[in-house]
Amino acid sequence: MLQVSQDVENADIAPAIAAKTSAVAPLAAAIVERLSGGNLVYVAADDQRATEIATIAAALAPDALVVHVPSSDALPGDDAPASPANVGRRVAALRRLRAGSESKAAPILVVTTAEATAVRYPPPPMFDVAPPRLQVGDPIDIEAFAEIAEEVGYLTDDRIDEPGEIAVRGGVIDVFPADRETPVRIEFADGRITGLRDYDPVSQLGLGDVDVVEIGRATEPVVEKGVSILAHLPDAAIAFDRDAEKRRDRFLAIAADGLPRRRASADLVLDKVWATEIAKRETAAFDVGDDMPPRFIERRDPARAFARFAKDALADGRLLVVGSPRDLRFLQPRLERAAKITFTSVDRWTDVVSARPGTAMLLVAPIDRGFVASGTAVVAGADLLGGRARGDEIAGGSAGMLPGLTSELRCGDVIVHEEFGIGVVRGLEMLPGTDGDAIVLEYAKEGRRLVPVREADRIWRYGAEIDAVTLDSLDGASWQKRRGAIDAAIAESARDLAAIAAERDARTTDPIEPDRARYEKFAAGFAFTETPDQARAIATTLADLASGQPMDRLIIGDVGYGKTEVALRAAAAVALAGRQVAIAAPTTVLVRQHIETFSKRFEGTGVAVAGLSRLSSTAEKARVRAGLSDGSIGVVIGTGAIAGKGVAYKDLALVVIDEEQRFGAADKAKMHALGAGHVLTLSATPIPRTLQSAMIGLQGLVGHRHPAGTSPADPYVGGAVRRRDGARGAASRTCARRTELRRRAADRRHGAACRQAGQARARTRVGAGARENAGGGDRRGDGRVRGGRRRRAARDQHHRGRARRAAREHDDRASCGPVRAVAAASVAWTRRSQWTAGGR
Repeated sequence: MLQVSQDVENADIAPAIAAKTSAVAPLAAAIVERLSGGNLVYVAADDQRATEIATIAAALAPDALVVHVPSSDALPGDDAPASPANVGRRVAALRRLRAGSESKAAPILVVTTAEATAVRYPPPPMFDVAPPRLQVGDPIDIEAFAEIAEEVGYLTDDRIDEPGEIAVRGGVIDVFPADRETPVRIEFADGRITGLRDYDPVSQLGLGDVDVVEIGRATEPVVEKGVSILAHLPDAAIAFDRDAEKRRDRFLAIAADGLPRRRASADLVLDKVWATEIAKRETAAFDVGDDMPPRFIERRDPARAFARFAKDALADGRLLVVGSPRDLRFLQPRLERAAKITFTSVDRWTDVVSARPGTAMLLVAPIDRGFVASGTAVVAGADLLGGRARGDEIAGGSAGMLPGLTSELRCGDVIVHEEFGIGVVRGLEMLPGTDGDAIVLEYAKEGRRLVPVREADRIWRYGAEIDAVTLDSLDGASWQKRRGAIDAAIAESARDLAAIAAERDARTTDPIEPDRARYEKFAAGFAFTETPDQARAIATTLADLASGQPMDRLIIGDVGYGKTEVALRAAAAVALAGRQVAIAAPTTVLVRQHIETFSKRFEGTGVAVAGLSRLSSTAEKARVRAGLSDGSIGVVIGTGAIAGKGVAYKDLALVVIDEEQRFGAADKAKMHALGAGHVLTLSATPIPRTLQSAMIGLQGLVGHRHPAGTSPADPYVGGAVRRRDGARGAASRTCARRTELRRRAADRRHGAACRQAGQARARTRVGAGARENAGGGDRRGDGRVRGGRRRRAARDQHHRGRARRAAREHDDRASCGPVRAVAAASVAWTRRSQWTAGGR
């Protein structure tokens, strides 16, 4: 076992939550070592953990076949099917597993979840059928292709931005394969495919050419009675996460409640069958230690701390540094110079454990926290770089503009082209004689203009219906007249904006740069890994604070996408530099939530967090005002009271405004005028004026995007689903997938209300009969009985009213028109796959 120096043993290396999450990496390493003894099925507790184990194992063992079989995102017992993206990933995984088990060319690791082991799957031979495969130059029958796509579960839509959708437009087919991350544009002519291109589902712009595309299934093959997941990998050993069996039992109990007994037996792998299958297999167990190297970035001199650690590690063992390719390129020369050692690059974990003691190595792997295993001390890039690690994921993106806010054009939209004027979008066609796409614009007198997609930035939506405007002619005469007045107005606005920009650029403030070690220790308290957008927003905000100019930045992200964590990092940078932060929230409920979150995160940093709102007592208000005045309180969270009379700050440097659309213009002006120097605004739905000022550059702008096919919580399908997810242990957010799921939910609520009314009437009649029988005679003339009947009639009327309201609610919601499509009826909104869930 590695012996570390005394100062490392005494180091405060990480919070407890980091120790829990870091256990995935040494477990994955142990699993990879076990593969030398044969195939393995590993049952993780949940999908987040399964995804992490599979990702790390694939990086550590590139020669092995690592297959992650995700659990279904359909609710047990519900009629709503799993989302196409979820089905596509699962079918693709089982196809890979089938091909790998037949070829026997490499050891196989299947990583799945407790819930996934409880359901049945089509037998392995049903995954021998290859999906439709498209290649440039292949012949294509458009009608036949559309029919095949429909057979495997694809839906026809006019705009393709979700997995499982297809659209045929003239000489172009847009399809979003259920098992791909991006949709594909298929161009064809004379019955042959002439081009295949990935494109962005948000902007609809092409990303790059592809050679081959497979159209994976969006629905699972239908069978009368399937098999367990173990049947897809015969003779493999099996291993379980801690508590995986408990989660499986809980899932079965919930599913059995929602399914008829006969269907439950056909759809589920019940305990008796599961126990029989487990008994036939070898059971593996992994004893993973919790030893970890220190977080060097939290030391005053990280390079010197690493050099001492490396000396101890290489004395009787091996040293491995892991991280992204960019991080390793950056770290290698600096670590070699600091520790006076030479690193060699390796490709797999088996090369690491077979190396001689005293060897220092580098390995590309997505590991966020180091560990000690098999005589090897593993140091992650994040241990050395902190929040700057994993730069490959966030490099190259522009933080100044939000792609999702570009104009989303549809057929029939009235637009303005900067050269040709007001026209109407009529579709998308290929440019004659080229392989590019073009937007078809219609003008007066049936004039048509093809505008290359690459010039789409010259088109804006006009904002009016076609009946309310006069289209310009293609000769440009009418448009030139309009532009004359427009140019004069633009020139005047430009002068005003230039004056504002010059005045803003002239302002300066003291740069804020916190102690790197204290800041990284604070950042380590975040129990998740930042998504690329979130990391970019944090990096941009910290750069603003250190720039020496006042920050005025708008952070846009939907509910649960991580805006609070951006505010936490900015507040930490300011407070740990010895200055004060004021955070304004529109409601006392949100104030309480922020106080709890900020207090937990700032615990142990020496920064005092306090609240100030109408719910604060007189004594508490006096204490907080005094603390702000003398500087003993570093962070204050409150409503508009933070800018009220009698509140004075000793050294206020940052004001954070949460959900700015809930504050009036006067309130926001008062907060901007506090003299803080830096203002950070958070909003899911900024008011148009705020958004416009950010879009044109008067404010900085950072956008938090969500993955295609996902959406924040839907309030219409709520309590029952959340309770069911909670019962199965899922940290979930409830989402609806299309209007159809909302309609079904409303139908269920309507039916439940009717059943409730019927049960209430039955209980009332039984109760009345019991009372009458207990009285020993006929009491029809008794006034009390007549009163009871009146009360029963009133109850019946009440329940009938509830049923009618449920029906009206159903009708209203079913007729509410198209909604933004989302991926799943209920999904575990964990940190890895999207803008994260939870108050971050």
